[in-house]
Amino acid sequence: MNFLNPVVLLGLVAALIPLLLHLLNLRRLRQQEFSTLRFLKQLERSTIRRFRLQQLLLLAVRMLLIAAVVLAFARPVLPAKLPGLQQRAPVSVLLVLDNSASMALGERFAAARRAAVELLRSLYADDEVLLLPVVSDTVLPEWAANHGAVLEQLQRMQPTATTAPLSVVLRRAIGLLGQARHWHRQVYVVSDFHRTQLGAQLPAELRLDARTQLFFVPVGSAQQPAAGEVVLDSVALVSQLHAAGQPVVVYARLRNLGERDAAVVVSLFLGQERVAQQSLLLGAGKVQTVLLSAPLPQSGLLPIRVTVEGDATEFGNERYSAVIVPQPIEVALIADAEALPFLQTALQALPVQSSPLRLRVLPAGSVSAGSLAGAAVVVAASSALTAQQLEQLAAYVRAGGRLLLFAADGATLQALPQWLASVGIAGAALRQFTAPQAVTLARVDKQHPIFRGVFRGETEAAALPETPALVRQLVIPASAPIVESNAGPLVVEHALGKGRMLVCGVAPLPQWGELPYSGFFPTFLVRAVLYLGTRALPTLSAEAGQELELTLPGYFGPELRLREPAGGEVPRQTRTTATGTHLWLGRLQEPGVYGVFAPDGTPVAAVAVNVPQSELEAVPAAPSELRRWAAPIVSASEQFAVIEDAGELVRLPQQVSSATELWQLFLVIALLCAAVEIGLSKAIARHATDA
Repeated sequence: MNFLNPVVLLGLVAALIPLLLHLLNLRRLRQQEFSTLRFLKQLERSTIRRFRLQQLLLLAVRMLLIAAVVLAFARPVLPAKLPGLQQRAPVSVLLVLDNSASMALGERFAAARRAAVELLRSLYADDEVLLLPVVSDTVLPEWAANHGAVLEQLQRMQPTATTAPLSVVLRRAIGLLGQARHWHRQVYVVSDFHRTQLGAQLPAELRLDARTQLFFVPVGSAQQPAAGEVVLDSVALVSQLHAAGQPVVVYARLRNLGERDAAVVVSLFLGQERVAQQSLLLGAGKVQTVLLSAPLPQSGLLPIRVTVEGDATEFGNERYSAVIVPQPIEVALIADAEALPFLQTALQALPVQSSPLRLRVLPAGSVSAGSLAGAAVVVAASSALTAQQLEQLAAYVRAGGRLLLFAADGATLQALPQWLASVGIAGAALRQFTAPQAVTLARVDKQHPIFRGVFRGETEAAALPETPALVRQLVIPASAPIVESNAGPLVVEHALGKGRMLVCGVAPLPQWGELPYSGFFPTFLVRAVLYLGTRALPTLSAEAGQELELTLPGYFGPELRLREPAGGEVPRQTRTTATGTHLWLGRLQEPGVYGVFAPDGTPVAAVAVNVPQSELEAVPAAPSELRRWAAPIVSASEQFAVIEDAGELVRLPQQVSSATELWQLFLVIALLCAAVEIGLSKAIARHATDA
């Protein structure tokens, strides 16, 4: 015998109260005055014995009455059928329904909902049920005896864009079983059970007790799409440098989950406008990457969306990214008359109406704190820079400026090695070569933002479109140069104070080599200026449901505004520390682009939220895998089953309800004891009066 409310058994101590009262009455001596002893002879021994028996019987009845009431409230259960008593014990059914993103594939969620509805309709009125979605915002779901309300909740459920490991959900479900009212407990998990969602192996500490059964109802394998079903696995931006008028290049990876070829159209949207598209035929089970490109129309935060059209369903047909296009960059040019045309030609090659650069030329002799004020980037390629003017440039960088410094002849060349040593770059030395011995570019750091996505291929030299010859080079020692020639490091990056600078060991002059005539030079120059002049604003990619906290460089005030994909804005409080401004975003549930804006409307960050990639790789686990995964928490084979035929669900709640609840029996016993107690009390009182 077991008890559903075992704590109530502590009330059995109350059954000792009548015994204590009886013992106390025995110890109480009563003094009776007699005028003569002849009346004692009238007392018969049999009357005394009968009185004592009645007292003991009344004591036993009272103790049994209290014990029966306590046992009734403790709800005893006998795991067997008793003739003449209730033949079916009610069941507590916990239904875990998978509403993660992968359930939107094909007819998976519709099949899961049908199975859950049939299960609920098969329950009896005295059964209780708890509906637990795999992805849920409900803090504390409750057990319900109103099956109609649960059915309505079930009908309203739809697949979400997020996911949750089934191991975590099962841990929560097993914890909720402790609140169930009935002895028999059943847990049904209706899911596609794809391998990436199972999560960690279930720990033995979650082992189910003998009265609980676990059933897995897979709906994935039978709902695999037969027609072409193409999903967007991922979307990636080739470059981290963006500017109005410059092309944004997007790689999109597609996969056909269906059993047939699919002819689809892949489109690129910037904001709400379709700016590029490509048609392709993707074979069954095949994966293909496509490249889409279009110029960025304006500055500010720009959502990027890639879509697929023409496949069987809309599952996995959209993915998002975002860019924050900076305002035009103020560039100050300090260059000799011979070098200036090369610099201006490269920097002004962009369309004037959408150029991200604003150029102004400064004479070398006018370099000062005042003349450099307002410049986001300074490009210096002058042979007339003295040591004092180089110090002015160093002060500009320490204060947070950005500098691109080319080697040069004349006074600059004489002062440059010593000045570089003073700012932390020691050992720079000039090397000269004859034309037959000219060195060429040997290596480019393709992972640096300046060159990311510029070159194709994985090898170093072979990936360069050209290797201009150099007859002079200022070799600048560096452990990780951005560009390197056969002679040594050519372009290095160096942090100084609050700012940064790039140093190039070749002047943009024909006397130093073929660099200013090469196609490499304008690419390097423009992207280096964009890299230096673009403020590092976070543009993150996250999965729906993922907890996010942003750390923004600098101070933005006590409050920022979060713009949601639908366009609504909500204020968010910030927290400022020495490392920057921290903004807690919580769990962003809906896919799309979320923008973070300062109070004046300036974008400071963007978050692209997408369906978790694991949900797009939804390969259902085999029944044997599910049995191995659940093995640690079930102690007997009859406790667990994989139900591949959803029609069997309607019979399961009835098959296991073989226990008998005995609280009604003990309640009847308590009532009988109460009736007997009343009768005995009256009889004893009447006999005492007669006596």
